[in-house]
Amino acid sequence: CYVFTPESYDTDGEARFPVLYWLHGSGGSSPASASQVVQRYGEAMRSGKTPPMIIVFPNGLPMGMWCDWKDDSVKLETVLIKDLIPHIDRSFRTLPKREGRIIEGFSMGGYGAARLGFKHPHLFAAVSLLGAGPLQPDFNEAPRAGPRGRDQVLSTVYGGDMGYYRAQSPWHLAEQNAEKLRSDLVIRQIIGDRDETLPFNREFKQHLDALKIPHT
Repeated sequence: CYVFTPESYDTDGEARFPVLYWLHGSGGSSPASASQVVQRYGEAMRSGKTPPMIIVFPNGLPMGMWCDWKDDSVKLETVLIKDLIPHIDRSFRTLPKREGRIIEGFSMGGYGAARLGFKHPHLFAAVSLLGAGPLQPDFNEAPRAGPRGRDQVLSTVYGGDMGYYRAQSPWHLAEQNAEKLRSDLVIRQIIGDRDETLPFNREFKQHLDALKIPHT
């Protein structure tokens, strides 16, 4: 992973900081993509628009989907939840509790932020989805990846098992944990009006509305 610390982390040696876990989209993790996010958040911190925070950029592989693969060859959820979060809390001056963590992601990372935040709401105070996908209940289409990319992901990650895909999906996890998600989890969903995943994002918003899960 890459880790960003705000300027005040060095100037105030006693202060503790909230942590934003930022999940990348398909294609993998890179210093360039992390630096773009850091630049925007850094400017917001310096201008006082957002409080100082630590930002962690895990590596979710080019098409890892931020979940444990069905064949157990890759365990991204297990590594992030059981290994990375405790490691960050040991290694940096964090606020090591639910109220000190946000999870956010773009595209595949938005899917990951939703599924991890909805499955583990005891670990995160807020979940932010940016152009997230796939959010649909069935993985029959993949507007960004196309049919060949969809088939490859379904086979590699989910073992060709649509039932396993559904069990991992934010759609199902919202249903499963609706009562917990209605309490004090802040949920933000952002999607552009020219984004190819807009229809599925609209359906997901309607799904959250039907479940009476508050979100912005």
